[in-house]
Amino acid sequence: MSQQTSPEVTSNPPSAAPNNGPRDVFLHLLAIIALYMGVIELLAMLFGFVELAFPKSSGKWSDPLGSIRFAVATLMIVFPVYIWAARFIVRDLAANPDKINLWTCRCPFYLTIFLGAVTLIVDLIWLFYYLLEDQLAAPFLLKVATALIVIAAVLFYYFAEIGQSPLDFSSTARKFAYPAAFLVAVCVAAGFIVSGPPMHQRFVRYDDARVADLKILQERILSYWHIKKAREFPDEIAHRQHMGRRLRIRLELGTRLGSQLLPA
Repeated sequence: MSQQTSPEVTSNPPSAAPNNGPRDVFLHLLAIIALYMGVIELLAMLFGFVELAFPKSSGKWSDPLGSIRFAVATLMIVFPVYIWAARFIVRDLAANPDKINLWTCRCPFYLTIFLGAVTLIVDLIWLFYYLLEDQLAAPFLLKVATALIVIAAVLFYYFAEIGQSPLDFSSTARKFAYPAAFLVAVCVAAGFIVSGPPMHQRFVRYDDARVADLKILQERILSYWHIKKAREFPDEIAHRQHMGRRLRIRLELGTRLGSQLLPA
């Protein structure tokens, strides 16, 4: 009986599931936080420009220059961090396309789309509300238009990436990265020009401190004057009452003496 040798069946090992490690979680978290901070401060800077162009539109406690300076400082740090994190994520997804299905990758995409859509809806609601109230002013329209453009650009980028293969993320990110970097650079340069150099800000702080000291001195002088008048006023009233009584006594004495001297 001849022994039959069965051929060995070779099967490919199952592909390992994509790793969802702590690095991916915190990298996506860093990118999404940097994106939100950058968008918020970019809008704050553009709103500050609008308030400087229309001073009457700003509130009593509004500080457009302070908002612009803080936005410049934030964008100078946050925007390069977002570019680095987004570039690392795009390259990682291009090398490991299966990671696109992980929740750490999908959740930031859809969260950004959700928040952007809510912001657009709220902006449109306020726009139509003021339209119905017939209170549309140029500063309000500029702020609404600025918010709509910035949020729509972010949504358009994320919609473009969701509809593409991870291998095409690099080309899409590059198309959006250059215009975004140009816009941020222009806004930061304009913020530097508007807010002035650091030496100028130091002189402005010195002037503000002098004005505050003069206001305190004025308030104390007025307070001292009011207190002094409050103390002197009762004495003045008493003196006038005393003089009035003396005058009445003299008039009564004069009347009596005159009636006695007159012949009957």
